[in-house]
Amino acid sequence: MKTRRLYHENSYLQEFDAEVVEIIEYPENRFGVVLNQTAFYPESGGQPYDTGTLNDIPVIEVRQQQDTIIHMMEQRPSDILVTGKINWSRRFDHMQQHSGEHILSGAFLELFGVYNIGFHLGDCFTTIDLAIDELTEQQIQQVEQRANEMVFANRLVHCSFVDKAQLADLKLRKELTKTYDTIRIVNMGGFDCCPCGGTHTAFTGEIGLIKIRSWERIKTGVRIEVLCGHRALADYQKKNRITSILSTELSVRAEHILTAFNKQSERLHQLTKELADIKKVMTNHTAAMLLSQAELTNGFRIICFIDQNSASLNQLASILTANSKTIALLGAKNPETTKSSLLFACSPDIELHMGGELKAALQMVAGKGGGSAQHAQGGFSGESSIYFVLEQAKSSILMKLSTALG
Repeated sequence: MKTRRLYHENSYLQEFDAEVVEIIEYPENRFGVVLNQTAFYPESGGQPYDTGTLNDIPVIEVRQQQDTIIHMMEQRPSDILVTGKINWSRRFDHMQQHSGEHILSGAFLELFGVYNIGFHLGDCFTTIDLAIDELTEQQIQQVEQRANEMVFANRLVHCSFVDKAQLADLKLRKELTKTYDTIRIVNMGGFDCCPCGGTHTAFTGEIGLIKIRSWERIKTGVRIEVLCGHRALADYQKKNRITSILSTELSVRAEHILTAFNKQSERLHQLTKELADIKKVMTNHTAAMLLSQAELTNGFRIICFIDQNSASLNQLASILTANSKTIALLGAKNPETTKSSLLFACSPDIELHMGGELKAALQMVAGKGGGSAQHAQGGFSGESSIYFVLEQAKSSILMKLSTALG
């Protein structure tokens, strides 16, 4: 059955009466309600479906099957006559975004001869795919300027069905690849004109601000991310709050935030470098202390040490194992995550495999790790076992070294 599409006659219609023509039963207790007429827009052409109610029962999805529109519901309407109510905030948002897409498409074509080759209206933003290899910041600004000029001009948006003769007199954005007896045309005040079955604002001024938030290269060209109307306002409000907070924290006016941030970033970089130098000195000092205190066993040093920071373990192991006949069994505890890290390393003259020794040690605590003959790293959950693991690893290595010496 062909459903009369009231939204084509009036995109601003928020409430309507209709007759239930058919109810289709779907799995999971869902019902598809077919009406003789509807103001509910089905998902189509990149624009999402409307939501709302039929006799106060929620319409959770709207589908299109050829000329029939199906209202998906989780409860079967009990009456033949129903009153439909559209979720107006969702509908008007879609009208703003879709109309803004037309204006932007017209602006890209007018300024740079670039065609829109894809459109998707999402819950948070709209994307438009453009047939161009690259876009510059300057081009984006030019398009935004031109698009918003069309918004401020508040031109009439005319939507109508035309026949072949009328179509021949229209200057479309892109030539049609098929012929139609009649087709719906959306004309954005003469700025952009193309076939479209979606819902649109009556005047371009109702679109509100048009903002291109970002863009990226894709296989077919460039994809832009767009916000219009209330979405653009919400985005501005959010970013203005962030700007106000940064302005207060940095004690500067909004226009000086970037300069202040760059100064803070440079200072942080310098402090990070100074801290790294201090840590390096401390690690050298720790290594010297551990080497001086280490006892020789059968001519070997086996140094066990637990640090509070795993970041310095590699440097410490490198310094220690630069000395001959030295084995470093190092650990670190992370109280925030209650995880322990282990690093086993040895000088090149040690005929043991640190990766194997580490794996054997980690088996005692269900840990994971591995490595080469001279260097291995791993970890496990928990902190209290780290002393036990290192002592057991040391005892095992001492036994192997003693056996090797005969």
